[in-house]
Amino acid sequence: SIKRGKGDLVISRDRDFDESGIFTWIYEGNKSFSHMMTTLLIMGFLFCVCFPIWPNFLKVFAWYMSVSFLLLIFFLVTVRGVLFLCVWILGYDFWFLPNLFDEQLGFIDSFKPLYSFEKTKEGQLMYRVGIAVAFFFILL
Repeated sequence: SIKRGKGDLVISRDRDFDESGIFTWIYEGNKSFSHMMTTLLIMGFLFCVCFPIWPNFLKVFAWYMSVSFLLLIFFLVTVRGVLFLCVWILGYDFWFLPNLFDEQLGFIDSFKPLYSFEKTKEGQLMYRVGIAVAFFFILL
């Protein structure tokens, strides 16, 4: 029989060999890592669900870690904003960790580049003067 076109490749339960057929092997690899990660996920879930029966020192530790992380984020956002404002008044856009809140990037890429520095667009002089005056009077 003459075969026309490329043909279709489908997974079939029929294991008969056909000389004109197209065959492939599906290798899924070693499953050890997948099993280990699934076990860690289940154990982590059970560990978090059992929070009410944790010893008191672990509850205090979790509270301190949560508050420390929250304060770190608040401090970082505040410093970024104030630093941007001070440099923006001078006519430049300066961002420390400019991709920090970009949801499209991965964890490591959120910290690249460390800073960005560009000249502002024309037409913002009045805004910069107004913000500078307000900022000056707030500091007094």
